[in-house]
Amino acid sequence: MKRLDKSTQKTLALGLLALSILITLSLTIIPAIVLNYSFNETIITLDDRLKRYQRIANKKPILQKQLKSLQQNYSGRDYYLKSKGESLASAELTKLVKRTIKRNGGEIISTRVISNKPDKKTKKNSTFKKITIKVEIRGNINALQKVLYKLEMGKPLLFIDAVRIRSRNRFRRNSRSNNSADTGNLDIRMEISGYMKI
Repeated sequence: MKRLDKSTQKTLALGLLALSILITLSLTIIPAIVLNYSFNETIITLDDRLKRYQRIANKKPILQKQLKSLQQNYSGRDYYLKSKGESLASAELTKLVKRTIKRNGGEIISTRVISNKPDKKTKKNSTFKKITIKVEIRGNINALQKVLYKLEMGKPLLFIDAVRIRSRNRFRRNSRSNNSADTGNLDIRMEISGYMKI
């Protein structure tokens, strides 16, 4: 083997040293820099999230005050029958329905409370009790429309089921005209339900 001169040896030694330094850097320092960059990105993301949560947390007292105000103003009491007992709630519902029918041109024939057995859809530990009455009224189509509208759109919330309408028109002979009919007489039967809080 041929021996290298001193300047070549120095150059090769410096090259090997530089190569070993580069390998050491690539195996230790560069991954640390990449990892540091990744950690910095995570820190920035978490810092943004923390600032967002702090803004939300700072709104808590204001939002709690608004919630309390809403709960006081809108407790939902208006949507349920106010009476505490089932009999009283039935009487309240009957009174409300009779008043609505009379005010809107209907004539009440009969009302009766239907036994309120718990239906399958209602949970046993429900906080609401369904109160139902059966009503028979007489009136024309305009009165029926007004009554149905007032009952369904008013407060407390009422639900109308099993509506049966039968015309009471009877034809009779009139000497002045061939046929005439009593216009607009209807017999209406329906079930009206409301809910009370237990």
